[in-house]
Amino acid sequence: MLCLPFLSLLLLLASGCLAIEILSPVENAVWTSAGPNWLVWQNQTGDFSSFNIQLVQSNLSAFIPSAAITANGILATRVPASLLSYSITPSCMPDGIDMGTRLPVGNGFTLRLIPADQAGTEVMEALAVSQPFDIVERNATSCEAAPTSSSSATISTGTAIPAGGLSTPSPSHIKAIVGGVIGGVMAIILALLALGCWFWKLRRDTRRKTVEFGIKMGHRMSMNGTQATLGPAAVKMESA
Repeated sequence: MLCLPFLSLLLLLASGCLAIEILSPVENAVWTSAGPNWLVWQNQTGDFSSFNIQLVQSNLSAFIPSAAITANGILATRVPASLLSYSITPSCMPDGIDMGTRLPVGNGFTLRLIPADQAGTEVMEALAVSQPFDIVERNATSCEAAPTSSSSATISTGTAIPAGGLSTPSPSHIKAIVGGVIGGVMAIILALLALGCWFWKLRRDTRRKTVEFGIKMGHRMSMNGTQATLGPAAVKMESA
C-alpha cells in the first residue's frame, strides 16, 4: 500500500524532533579559556529535568581538575533542562573572584549533555552532543553578579541564566525559528502523504474500471458471436 511508506517517514521524523538538541556552540565556534561562554539548547521531550555538562577533547582522556572542570570534564552538574541556556565563566570561579581559573585550550572540543546521576566515567550514550569547537587563551574582562530571576538558578560550577535572557543568540527566538522550520517540514510531509494516498486511490479506481470495461466488452463480443452462429441456421429453417 502506497500510504504506508509515507506514514513511516512521518513517524520517524516526528520522533526525531522530540529530543534535546544543542544549538550553540556551533561547528568551528571559538570559546575562550576565561569566558563567558554560552551553551544554548532546546528541549521538547521533558524526559530529563536536569543534566550534567561534560567537556570532551578527542585526543585527551583526562583534564587537570580545577574549580571550573573536573578530571572527567564535568563543567556543571544538575543544570535544569528548562533554562535552555547556560553561561560558563571560569575566570569568575570560585565565588565571583578571578583566581586564574581557566578552561583548557586547544582544538576538537565537544560538549556532552549526560544524565544528572552520571559522573562522566560511564560509557553511555549522551542526551545530546555539540558540534566540534575550539577554545583559545583569553584574559578575563570582569566578573559580574549573575542575573536573578524566578526561572534562574546558580550551579556550583557555573552561572545559570533565565530562559530567554540572552540577547544574541536568543534561545526563545532560536526555538521559534527551529519550531517554524520543523512545522514547515511536517506540513510538506503531510501534503506528500495526502498526494500519495490520492494517487494510490486514483490508480486503484482506474484499474477497477479497466477490469470492468474488459469484462463488459468480452461479454458483448460473446453475445455477438452467438448471434452470428445462430443466424444461418435460422435461415435454413425458414427455407424448409
